[in-house]
Amino acid sequence: GAANCFVDKTVFQYLVDNAYSSFVQLLTETGQDKILSGEGPFTVFAPTNAAISNMDPAVLASFAHSPWQKSSLVKYHLVDGYVLVPTVPVTGTQTLPTVAGQGVHLQHDGSTLLLNNVSHVVSTGNDIICNNGVVQPIDAVLLPPLYSPDNLFYVLVKEDQLFGEFIMSLLLANLTHVIENGEFTVFGPTNAAYAHYVNQVINPANISVEAAATISLEMEKYHIVPGARPLDTLKQGQKLYTLHGTPLDITRLADGTVMVDQAVVVQGDIPAANGVVHAISDILFPHDLLALAGIDPATVTRPGYPH
Repeated sequence: GAANCFVDKTVFQYLVDNAYSSFVQLLTETGQDKILSGEGPFTVFAPTNAAISNMDPAVLASFAHSPWQKSSLVKYHLVDGYVLVPTVPVTGTQTLPTVAGQGVHLQHDGSTLLLNNVSHVVSTGNDIICNNGVVQPIDAVLLPPLYSPDNLFYVLVKEDQLFGEFIMSLLLANLTHVIENGEFTVFGPTNAAYAHYVNQVINPANISVEAAATISLEMEKYHIVPGARPLDTLKQGQKLYTLHGTPLDITRLADGTVMVDQAVVVQGDIPAANGVVHAISDILFPHDLLALAGIDPATVTRPGYPH
């Protein structure tokens, strides 16, 4: 390639001045333009316009519903530091962490690099060294692992009339990337569940802001269980360990109703590419968090679903 070609511009300005208008638009829409105009150094695996036009239409369509997905895809093309074709080991695979947090896998393929077995660094005109990093043009868009238009968070967003409050709580707790990047079962309280509890436990006036933030984060984690668990796999008396660390208790009633702790599953088996969502009637509170909030579990009233 045109190794060590130096351009006295930022990586972002280089992309603007050359034929990367589609990627530039994505960078700008996700706020990465400002970052790539900063100090660096960054390596940008920059999909050509042709690469972006060849993307799966379903993934492109998902961007309209999910800005978070668009952002994670864009950040998956950015790596801190300099990655030059000659510096990648000639044998084996090198895995580098991307700004999105997930690894991208590089290996040599002839005179160029193969990324994730799907995308090549173009063989001529690579290693474009800029004043805050390096641009590596690639011929296919990189999709983060488990990236799908139907990941768990996207499924919740599509059902926002049911889960709008829960979505906001996940965003505030900065947990969206967790359920986008692994396999989980999410027990999602409905908007009605939040309406009932909003003044009881979620905003207790008698604790510090820091404690409230901890309670909020850990409460959300108590609704997320590793692995996909459809309703028919949940057994009477089963304990499901959550990301919070303490288990949920499963109860199966004679009429087929499934309960999770004190909540009723009101709509089960909402499928996602990386797990399943079950809508539930109540917010779930682990007792250790109620204790942290100074609340006696016996005083938390329920919405009055038929338990």
